[in-house]
Amino acid sequence: EEEQPDEPEATETTADPGAPSSDEPKKKYVGVARMRRNMIKNKKKQEDSSGPEDSSPTATEISVDPKLVALEALKIPKVPVYMHILTILLLFFAGMDVSVQ
Repeated sequence: EEEQPDEPEATETTADPGAPSSDEPKKKYVGVARMRRNMIKNKKKQEDSSGPEDSSPTATEISVDPKLVALEALKIPKVPVYMHILTILLLFFAGMDVSVQ
């Protein structure tokens, strides 16, 4: 005697509506980091292939006065420096006051 199961067996003819059809190959999962690396690599390839056609200025086309560049490097915001010096002096004098007492 063979027992008949109550549930019908699943066959390949029944397919999920969200599942890919049998014609399309199943896509392999690619992690987020690998996907970003691939996208960056493809973007660089496209930029390299269309390199000389860009109208953006390059470093060789822009002329900047070397003295101006040197002055820009020396421009340091002075207010934060003065605030640090003031804070250090206040803490030093507060410590001196506590030690004297």
